[in-house]
Amino acid sequence: MWLARLLDQGVNCRCVHEYSTPYALLKPAWQSGDLSAVREAGTTAILPAVREANAAGKKWGEVSGLLYFLFPELERIFGVSAKYVLLVRRPVTFVRSALARGFFCPNHPHALEHAAPPFSSVGKTFFERPAAGSEAAKRWAKWGPVEKNLWYWAAVNSYILNFFDELQNNERCMVLRLEDFSVQTMLTLLDFLCVKGLNVAQVKIMLEKPINRTPTTLDDMVSAGSNDGRFNPFSLSLQEAALPFRDWPETWQEAYKSLALPLELRLYTEDV
Repeated sequence: MWLARLLDQGVNCRCVHEYSTPYALLKPAWQSGDLSAVREAGTTAILPAVREANAAGKKWGEVSGLLYFLFPELERIFGVSAKYVLLVRRPVTFVRSALARGFFCPNHPHALEHAAPPFSSVGKTFFERPAAGSEAAKRWAKWGPVEKNLWYWAAVNSYILNFFDELQNNERCMVLRLEDFSVQTMLTLLDFLCVKGLNVAQVKIMLEKPINRTPTTLDDMVSAGSNDGRFNPFSLSLQEAALPFRDWPETWQEAYKSLALPLELRLYTEDV
């Protein structure tokens, strides 16, 4: 949400947050390998928005953690005029945020299970690749929210990186790590996306302003309840989400090593 608001301030850009992809269509797509419904819903939403923005002399973009299945279809439609950015964070940090927001947490008041590995063969698709292979399906029923979120982190990011690798011109792709956010990296991103009209002072102000963050204190929870925009109103400050990695049970640490560490080594080669 923060990044969408930043990009939307560009004089030549219209950018939205989680606009095109319905959560309800994702889990069936994961399980069946049939991505047609997701892609139809997504493009039906995106194409008119792009035309409207273009008519106003602007480019159009979406910041979303749900867009990944649309990438091949967007590439087919828009070709070299499309650019893609993978915004990634370390898996352990992602898990903490995901648990607080209810991902794969059946007891959370805003529980959400929007993905699952396929439980049967679906032919030659992404799902046969190691990141989301049959072993995940075999263990799914035994896994808790931590293991499922580790799998999800690796599966989604692997899917996107595989898409980047398969593009003939991957200079239209960028991987941006949340831990590297700074004024300079944001200026680099704006230049990459050709978004105009934002200066250093505006970017600095936005970086210092929390939007949609996960609450970690009682005061944060009160703020989230007031829906003032600084903290995610659907998040809880869960005890297990706050555990440092060294205090994770052995089963969680082993799941991290088998599910997430191989990809983390690729994305964070210098200090894993």
